[in-house]
Amino acid sequence: MYFTIRGRVDSFEDSSYERTVNEGTPEVTTEMVPRYQLMLDIPGVAEMVRCDLSPDRIPDMPSQKVFDKWELEESWVVVTADNFRQTKGTKGNRTWALASFSAVKVEEMSAAERQAILDARRQVKTARKQKMAAARAAKQPQKKADAA
Repeated sequence: MYFTIRGRVDSFEDSSYERTVNEGTPEVTTEMVPRYQLMLDIPGVAEMVRCDLSPDRIPDMPSQKVFDKWELEESWVVVTADNFRQTKGTKGNRTWALASFSAVKVEEMSAAERQAILDARRQVKTARKQKMAAARAAKQPQKKADAA
């Protein structure tokens, strides 16, 4: 099962870490494990979407310069993920949850795809406004009849 996430790049962070290999043996070494986080802003969604990127899972992963460019330009991207991880916890009397998607593919959205999304969003907004206007118009005669 794959998740396809389309959104605007909000931030790109290096979350690489050092890992100890062969601990407890004479061949103890440390290695750097490359990891990155991509935060996406999706219109109409209050929270950011977090995607975890690992170079060994994404064979044709764009370079860090490309991600930095996307971040500066707030480019639209398409992220394909094969699973997600959810972390839950409490802080004081508040409960929180965080989901992060494990990406297997990241690419910049084409201009045609971006325009299609913007057009669809515009249609939804227009339909919502028309529905609200119709509901207000339906209430207006009732108020006039009640006043008479």
